[in-house]
Amino acid sequence: MLSRVTKIPRDSWRNIFRFMPTLMGILFILSSYGISISPLLTALGAGGLASALALQDTLANLFSGITTLVSKQVHMGDYIRLSSGEAGRVVDMNWRNTTIRTATGNMVIVPNKSIATATLTNYEQPLAECTISIPLTITYDNDLQRVEDVTLGVARHILDHSEYGVTGFEPLVRYDQMGEYGISFKVVLRIRNIVDEAVLKHQFIKSIYTTYKKENIQLLIRHD
Repeated sequence: MLSRVTKIPRDSWRNIFRFMPTLMGILFILSSYGISISPLLTALGAGGLASALALQDTLANLFSGITTLVSKQVHMGDYIRLSSGEAGRVVDMNWRNTTIRTATGNMVIVPNKSIATATLTNYEQPLAECTISIPLTITYDNDLQRVEDVTLGVARHILDHSEYGVTGFEPLVRYDQMGEYGISFKVVLRIRNIVDEAVLKHQFIKSIYTTYKKENIQLLIRHD
């Protein structure tokens, strides 16, 4: 009597083919370190394949963690931001997940698979320094050249005297829009590290507000 053949569901085949590149990558890494993979290949029969599928997420995190470490795109201590919104400094990396500490001190544990597949911004590479822009808007009764000169003077002072600014960087003022009520522009500064952005903006805004009042430069204040 012929035995009944069990039909494998389409989703199972999809999972098998999805897992195969991960499995091949793991075997390649083991082989490159001089570890014999022949016993593993022998053991990967029907039962071994079922076990491998059950461990798919675990192995995917393992392989993704190895890939991240080998590629050197993320290091311990780097400040990163994922496309999913998580941002913080990397404080731990292991075979299963990566832990980042947010600006508020919370720990966010991210599976390595998510690190490998997400669009990731590393604010420490190639340099920790980065530029930031601060938007301002003035009324039409201001002299634009005078506003630019005064603003650049404040920006240079902040960069030269703040521990968070990059000394010697020449700040920029760029007018970019003539609106219904005023003219908008951006002030470009350079900071030592992305985590210093909020503090340097705080220092600049306090200084520019005080200076504008002394120089009788009118900021646009909307009362909608």
